[in-house]
Formats: sequence, structure tokens, C-alpha cells
Amino acid sequence: MSRSELQALKRSIVAHEEKTGHRLTNLRKRYNRIVTNQPPNQLPNQPPNQPTNQHGRPLQPCSTSPMTGFRRDGYCMPHEDDRGRHLVCAELTDEFLEFTAEQGNDLSSVASVGDRWCLCETRYLEAKRAGKVPRLIEEATHVSANIGSRTRSN
Repeated sequence: MSRSELQALKRSIVAHEEKTGHRLTNLRKRYNRIVTNQPPNQLPNQPPNQPTNQHGRPLQPCSTSPMTGFRRDGYCMPHEDDRGRHLVCAELTDEFLEFTAEQGNDLSSVASVGDRWCLCETRYLEAKRAGKVPRLIEEATHVSANIGSRTRSN
């Protein structure tokens, strides 16, 4: 599929979900497999350059359902095209989803309460300052992420 066909597919999935109020989980999973070139039921392997997490250990996947990460590979890793630096893995809460929607980034079309998602480090810090911070998943947060103080938020 071409990039424009994939974008059209994504738009139609989101439009259908908004219209019906039902999440198309299986179709989203198939879409994510196409985008990441993964065969069905295959979890992404540990990336070859062995990136590390906040504890200096191998970075763990943040989520594969829903598929997250700038590259949609499940990992919160740096990428040269990622100006937002989606390096922070967090478990989403109602409070955070409402906060980020108010800031202009409504994640409710791609993720739900309780899902793990790679967040922009700036948005994570904004939420932290506003007292709306979601639970940080340190094992899946890249070592280079600016998360403020290194104390656990969970």
C-alpha cells in the first residue's frame, strides 16, 4: 500500500469509530501490522542497537496493542524525524487524556484509559507540572527522555 492509501485507511478507521462510537480493534491491529511490516501475532524483537531504559537496562516495549512509538514498533525510541521526542512510556488515565485533549492533542482516537502509550517528553512534563501526570513506565521509557526528577510517579 502507498503512504496515501495508508493515510486514507487510517482516516476511514477513525471516521467510522467517531461515527459509531465503536473501536475497530482488529482493523487497527491489521493496519498497525501493515505500517510496521510485522506478520500477524509477531511481537517486535528487541531493536538491534540495544537501547536502554531509565534504569540502564534494555528498553522494554511500551505497547503493541495499541501499537505505539514514533515508528509504530511498540518502543519509545528516538528517531531523527521525531521532533516531539516520543520517548516517555506512560499508562494513560482519564485525567491525562482530558488534559492532553485540552492542549490540542486528542489521543482518544488511538488509545484509551489504561493503555500504555509513548508520549512526547514535553507533554509529559506539562502534565506533571499541572498535576495530571499519567503513571510512568520506567522500563519502557528511553534513557534519554527528560522526565524531570527521577522519582517514580506511580
